Amino acid sequence: MKKFFEGLIGATSALGCLVFNILLLFSLPLCVLALMHQFGLEWWKAAIVAVVGGLIPLVGQLGYLVLTLFGAYLLIVNGFDWNAAADYSGGGRQITEMTDSEFTTYKQDVALPVLIEKCLTEGRKAAGPNLPASAEEFCRCYAVRVLSHITKEDWKRSEATDEQKKLAAQDSLSCRLQ
Repeated sequence: MKKFFEGLIGATSALGCLVFNILLLFSLPLCVLALMHQFGLEWWKAAIVAVVGGLIPLVGQLGYLVLTLFGAYLLIVNGFDWNAAADYSGGGRQITEMTDSEFTTYKQDVALPVLIEKCLTEGRKAAGPNLPASAEEFCRCYAVRVLSHITKEDWKRSEATDEQKKLAAQDSLSCRLQ
């Protein structure tokens, strides 16, 4: 019985050593995979971040280890398909998977503040840091009107069509006239 447990312990430690060596061998690609998935980086940018981050004593090395394990998890969950594992989803569900009520809530809670802030940022770039007080009202009106026209199908398209650009111009005009 003693020999059996010694053999079991030896086999377990050998298996653990094998897993550790495999992780060590593939640590950079797995870390790159995790960075690509989590932050939407291209492979070469993720590789630079992984190498530089791994050079930071203790904190960087601990982060490197965590990202390596996360990369291994992603690869296993996605059936060892690198492209599926590296897919950056932006940290949430896809728009096409949402119900109409979830999409409406998403537009109100997530997209509206982002669009308002983007509008104000563009305004500051054009007019300088001293925007008129009416700029925030304009940006809010514009964002509400633009989001009221957008459907899930529109959201899927990466480029705006001429009709959407025309609607956006009309929204901008009507917000200026208010």
